[in-house]
Amino acid sequence: MKYLKMTLNLFILLVLITGKAYSTSAFNLSINDGRPFQVVFDNEIYKGPMTEFNLEKISGGKHYLKVLSASGVITTGILFEDYIQIPDGYKIFAVIDDNFKMYIYKKINYNNFGWTNTICGYNCTCCQNCPICNPGNRNNENDPCLYGIMKDNDFDNLKSLVETKSFENTKIDFLKTAIDDNYFISLQVKEMMRLLSFEASKLEIAKYAYKKTCDKENYFKVYDAFTFESSITELREWIKKNK
Repeated sequence: MKYLKMTLNLFILLVLITGKAYSTSAFNLSINDGRPFQVVFDNEIYKGPMTEFNLEKISGGKHYLKVLSASGVITTGILFEDYIQIPDGYKIFAVIDDNFKMYIYKKINYNNFGWTNTICGYNCTCCQNCPICNPGNRNNENDPCLYGIMKDNDFDNLKSLVETKSFENTKIDFLKTAIDDNYFISLQVKEMMRLLSFEASKLEIAKYAYKKTCDKENYFKVYDAFTFESSITELREWIKKNK
């Protein structure tokens, strides 16, 4: 019994040091044009409509993935269907592109204990600045995105302030002032756009904020804030000309 207890304690110590004994993975998926969809992952159906699919604490390895375009509760066609490989101990961020191919645009260390030295979640400002989560984008001390992204509390205050304004032009002026003085992530830009009522205003802010967005590779996430496909097309063409 004493030997068994010592062996168990040694095993727990190794787990705490390495974090590998119960290593799990995670998967995040979206569509580049922001359309609603539903997912079949392995043998489980995740009904939509959803614009982002997030699955935590899954096993690494081969998984079956089927993505269907959804309108309300009606599926309208298969966007993607294949087996995908998810590496053990990582969180994968992927998008279905215009050619119905799955593109992995980010891979970060993941472990279900949530230790800050091995992983921090992806959606908070801290993790956008974290060099572990973004090893290629946040390792230059002169990069303004390293510490310049607007913090979550400040962003919430900005949204609250804009929501108190009655006129669309006033809201736009406040947002542009904030954009001039800060840096943002794509999801924050999408939230700013949703504070506005008119499609033209949303498009104006999407163009204006692009230069101050740190994860331009994720800018397709702002598409979900638009009502009309023509606005998405115009923004795409504008980005091509202004990269």
